[in-house]
Amino acid sequence: MATSLRTAMETCAARADAGNLLTRPVNAAAATVTSPTSNPSTTGLTNLLPTNSGWFARYTGNTTVGSKVITNLTRVSGDFLLNFAPGMPVSENAPTNTKPASVPNGTFIVASDNTAGTLTMNKEALATTTGVTINIFPSGINIVGGYAASYYGSFAPAGATTGNGVNPPTAVAQYYIPVILEFETDAADLKPGSTQIVLKGFNSNANADFRYRIAINGAYLTSAPQPLGATGDANFYLTITLTKPGKNLVRIELPSLATINSLWVATGARVSKPVRTPAVYAAIYTDSFGLGGGYNFWAPAGRSIQLCEMMGWEPLLVGVSGTGYTAGNLVGAYSWASSQHLDDLLTLPCGPVIVDGSINDATATSSDITAGAIATFQGIRARLPNAPIYVIGVTATTGIPLSTTRAQEAAILSAINTVADDNMWWIPVSSDPAGPWQTPNVNTTFAGGGYSNGAAFTGSVSGQVLTVSAMTTGTILEGQTISFTGITGSPKITLNGTGTGQTGTYGLSIDQGTISSRAMQSGDTAHPADNFTNCNASQNLASREAAAIRALLPQLRR
Repeated sequence: MATSLRTAMETCAARADAGNLLTRPVNAAAATVTSPTSNPSTTGLTNLLPTNSGWFARYTGNTTVGSKVITNLTRVSGDFLLNFAPGMPVSENAPTNTKPASVPNGTFIVASDNTAGTLTMNKEALATTTGVTINIFPSGINIVGGYAASYYGSFAPAGATTGNGVNPPTAVAQYYIPVILEFETDAADLKPGSTQIVLKGFNSNANADFRYRIAINGAYLTSAPQPLGATGDANFYLTITLTKPGKNLVRIELPSLATINSLWVATGARVSKPVRTPAVYAAIYTDSFGLGGGYNFWAPAGRSIQLCEMMGWEPLLVGVSGTGYTAGNLVGAYSWASSQHLDDLLTLPCGPVIVDGSINDATATSSDITAGAIATFQGIRARLPNAPIYVIGVTATTGIPLSTTRAQEAAILSAINTVADDNMWWIPVSSDPAGPWQTPNVNTTFAGGGYSNGAAFTGSVSGQVLTVSAMTTGTILEGQTISFTGITGSPKITLNGTGTGQTGTYGLSIDQGTISSRAMQSGDTAHPADNFTNCNASQNLASREAAAIRALLPQLRR
């Protein structure tokens, strides 16, 4: 591979370390944030997202099979503040659970002529169609993990709410889209001392623990994610007043299943996507857990997106929810080996390729998984002759035991051995010789996030002595972090007692005073390589993936 890519990957990793928000001091003075329960005023603000249709404007146009030009564009709904621009995603408004007939997924604008009502795509149309309905998305804001379309359904306003500032975009399912929204703005100069930014959205799951976290200029405002003002199935709102004049970098983290409807910024303010040089784009094949759909709490993204954050990469999602080496478990879904996924690699500025998972292959036979993996790896290599490929194993989770995921990993490893690619690396998860990264006991829903290798139990505390009276699930292990209502700090479990994983007494690293009997949970914290502490299951997995890839960087061929 080219030395320049290896150097860029190492530079991005170092930059990610330096900018790790969880290791930098909190700066509460950078902005005032509220999450009111009622609709806040937007006087003096302008909505940067098209109205009445989520994050896009809807048009009709004509396509010709084999041509990259869409003609006779006519607006149906939505309003753009800017003209069409290169890099804006284009998605056919296909019916649910059908594949687009005319405009391929992963399509974006290469050029446009607004006067003539035409645009040129990066891909050729699949069919000749008059009056095909398409959605066009703004691209001035960087949305990490939020993409333009679905390989197996439409980009519905009610369920899909994110445009994409990663240029060029790819496709992802509209259901599991955790959002990290970043932009630079001088809004503080337009309305000093008053609300300059308003975000409006909707909680789409009454049972989820919806929280947000905001960072300004590379520092979080709070030491922990904060609850949104509205809970359950209800609208939510955020207001931001920046204190520093001039340009500020704003980062808003929201969970999976939170829908964003509008983003209001001081009228006349400049808003731009953060520019990072060098930029390394990683093509990601993953499933819903990689995207974040399996973690319905405050965590801003699934492990694949967080992996890219930790490595300093821009993610380009190729595989989506419900997919894997085999056909996946959703109607109309493509396997990773399909040309519908693989051909996107031809138009993306890919550096490394990450193949992460998938739990969706759990019911497939080993021979089918091996065949699908061979086709996937060979298809990637045919399209990207020099890209490093990192193949990550499968995580056990609720309902999918270690025996199953280890069998999957054996089938994947068989494919790797068959392909014999010297620029491909295997990172085992369930069959890691040091022990599985996650067991089926993972809890992904309690406040603050789930811990991998977790246990749930009833316990009480006196000082630094934990007494476990009843087990619900899992095994208590030394070094796990404990969580319960009324906790002080992030105490870890020690084996200074009678307990050996189940009921009994254990030591705690931090004195808790007297805590009466109540529900408690424990689990792993993240790998120390990325300094993520007291974090959730997806962060734990991502940090282990990042540590493994960092260790392999010196082995990249030149």
